[in-house]
Amino acid sequence: MIPVTPQDHEKVNLGESEVLKLRADPEGVQENYIFAYLIVGREGRVLIETGPRKALPTLKESLREKGFKLSELDAVFVTHIHLDHAGALGEVVRECNCKAYVHPRGLPHLVDPSRLNEAAKNTLGDFVFNAYGEAFPLDPDKGVATEDGRTYEIKDLKIEVVFTPGHAPHHQVVIHEGVLFPGDLLGEVTVWTGAYTPTTPHRTIPPMIIDSIWKISDRQFVAAAYTHRGIVMGEDEVRNQMMGEVEQIRTWLNTIFVRRSKCREDIECYKKYLIEADPLFKKLVEEGELEKSKLLQNSIRMSIEGLMKYVQAVFT
Repeated sequence: MIPVTPQDHEKVNLGESEVLKLRADPEGVQENYIFAYLIVGREGRVLIETGPRKALPTLKESLREKGFKLSELDAVFVTHIHLDHAGALGEVVRECNCKAYVHPRGLPHLVDPSRLNEAAKNTLGDFVFNAYGEAFPLDPDKGVATEDGRTYEIKDLKIEVVFTPGHAPHHQVVIHEGVLFPGDLLGEVTVWTGAYTPTTPHRTIPPMIIDSIWKISDRQFVAAAYTHRGIVMGEDEVRNQMMGEVEQIRTWLNTIFVRRSKCREDIECYKKYLIEADPLFKKLVEEGELEKSKLLQNSIRMSIEGLMKYVQAVFT
């Protein structure tokens, strides 16, 4: 795995526009785990991600600190519909009275989030589900089903969408002027340490994630603004992390495959061997970063379980 040079940026200045990092952790669980991003042009204002529903007060406060408010938004894009990325979308759109751009396979589940909420309740666990809160329904008249490879013009801002399934079938990345908003495609990057881990929850298809990474790998990105956990600057840094994530997913898959007879369905057993196999995961553990974040702990639990179930399904 290729580490990222430790860094922690609050914004990306692009000349004619800038990207501002916004806090989007749920109230009561402030761990620098979830971020949204505001793209600010001469005229346009576009929000990328909303965070979970119970993060709405945090998101509003972070916007105010930057000198903005929800009513000024011209559009909202989400990378996928999981609660930590889009749980607050319905309420955000109600306040901004603007359009929400969502993958066509995910959009119906935000208009009627009953199945989404039920699935999240079953997979996230009580602590995280209660911390995030249920998704609020999106006004169907405000939802726009995105198209793969299309660039949307929001006033003076150009926002490109690329479909990148694997983490979920409704996953897409968003691109603006060389800044990549990868959602969960490239894992969770704890930028201040330079370490990262996969995001491979239930129903993940790892080869599809890798294919999606290859799909955008020939692009030149000046920065990546990760929903989890911050901004990485530099073309080489972003490319190295992309290639490192491919290697990391393969390493985790191979480790779980090799240890499946010994560990069976014991997540802690797999975790022990993954720490030995992955120096970046080991770094998070040894430096205490994993211990600091219950949300990251839960994500890693789900990622191990997701890969375990994939291996069981393919090789049983």
